[in-house]
Amino acid sequence: NLHVLQQGAWQDRKVKISYRLPLGVGMDNLQIDPYGLVAKAGAWYLVAARAGYPVVYRVANLLDAVLCEETFARSTAFDLAAFWQAWCAGYERERVSYPVRVRVAPQMLPLLRLYFSQVEAPGEPDVDGWVTMTLRFESLENARGKLLAAGRAVEVLEPEALRYSLIDYAQQVVAFYESTKVIHGQQS
Repeated sequence: NLHVLQQGAWQDRKVKISYRLPLGVGMDNLQIDPYGLVAKAGAWYLVAARAGYPVVYRVANLLDAVLCEETFARSTAFDLAAFWQAWCAGYERERVSYPVRVRVAPQMLPLLRLYFSQVEAPGEPDVDGWVTMTLRFESLENARGKLLAAGRAVEVLEPEALRYSLIDYAQQVVAFYESTKVIHGQQS
């Protein structure tokens, strides 16, 4: 993949990529304009344009990259070094700045540090033994992935956008498995 991305960036050729979404789901045939590759802390990142906007992909999360014949015109106003510096500064500043207020089930309390790295001191248990606290994540997407893994042992109280995102993902998973039961002849 790295070689294909490098070739695309050098020759101003579009690249079709498939990349890993949270929970390992791939997205196929996303076409991007590769502007350049940069390394940060031993990891390669692709800076590209998608629908005219700069985006960053971690190369290790790419499942596939295919060089297209179609070329693209680079924006003359885009400065890769300046963009990368600003992106890194923003990433570091916001890395653990997505606070999530949660209720945690009693059986989950001893496992908190195994699931989550940024845990504030828990409050007093309520009448059911659940504890309200704040967990910190890098982003909504990062929080969603980790909280889905905790299942019913952690209830998100806020932000509301994360609650809706968790509901949406859960409904998508249920709908997928319900539809595959019918497809595979396991209708109940």
